Amino acid sequence: MIVTVLILGGVLLTFAALALQTARAMFDEDTAAAGRLRIENAAAQASALAEEWFRVSIKDLAKENTFALSAEPQDDPTIELSPGFFQIMTEEYRSCGFSCQTIDLHYTDKFAASADKLRIPRIPPVELPDGSIERAYIQKVAVTPNENKNAAYTHTKSLRAIKEASGDIRCVVVGVTD
Repeated sequence: MIVTVLILGGVLLTFAALALQTARAMFDEDTAAAGRLRIENAAAQASALAEEWFRVSIKDLAKENTFALSAEPQDDPTIELSPGFFQIMTEEYRSCGFSCQTIDLHYTDKFAASADKLRIPRIPPVELPDGSIERAYIQKVAVTPNENKNAAYTHTKSLRAIKEASGDIRCVVVGVTD
């Protein structure tokens, strides 16, 4: 009888250990998934914030001849955000780093090697059928978890800035890649 109780107790203890191990694995998996979702959410928010900055700033960034068909290509087509731009995001997501590259796709040969590495095309300004002038930009927002710098989540948007005959400039998103 005592032997039976000991064997039964051992079996129950083994099942309890297996159940605990399974529960811990499920918890770890759920925690990792929640972490990924949190970082993906941060990337989507940062991307929306950077896009809105571009929409508002393009009027100031555009020089007088920027939208001319004869506009000179840019030696350094990278448009920098002001320091501390993502401060509100870093306060909310303390475990992440944020970065943004906005690149004018009308660039010179000096930038061609960098463009090849980034796999971005060269697109000069074009005139649309209504007489508007369109310029192409790429905006890449990256969110990197502090604990794993190799696991960046990125949102890449293809943007078009269009200067209408009236002088108004509007921005259109033509593609998004996550």
